[in-house]
Amino acid sequence: MFINTKISNKYFIKIAEIELSGCSNNNKYIIEYKDFINSLFNENDEFNLLYDITNITNIPFNLIIEHIKLMKTRNENIKLLLKKCAIVLNSSIAENLVQLIFKLKPPICDVKIFNTKKDAKIWLKNTLEF
Repeated sequence: MFINTKISNKYFIKIAEIELSGCSNNNKYIIEYKDFINSLFNENDEFNLLYDITNITNIPFNLIIEHIKLMKTRNENIKLLLKKCAIVLNSSIAENLVQLIFKLKPPICDVKIFNTKKDAKIWLKNTLEF
């Protein structure tokens, strides 16, 4: 698996992007993912999160388990700092998996699923939705 991360500060609230690709459950990438997420919360600034999982070739179960654990430990920070989360995917199997994760750990912030990164960014940029 390959993890590509990026932060854009040019909007009202910064957008942190995480792009997952490949198929491995390599611990190196899980640590990289956790470090990136922790760094976002440690900055103590509000942010939106964009996950692009259109290029994964299998389900990274180890990463999902670590993500759920991480969100449980950061529960209070999530409520204060994470405003919106967009997930970009192009598979009904992936969408079903995301829905299953939401049943195990319901999202604390607004979460929407998109087919394109462009649509996801438009929604994330619109931070003043009523």
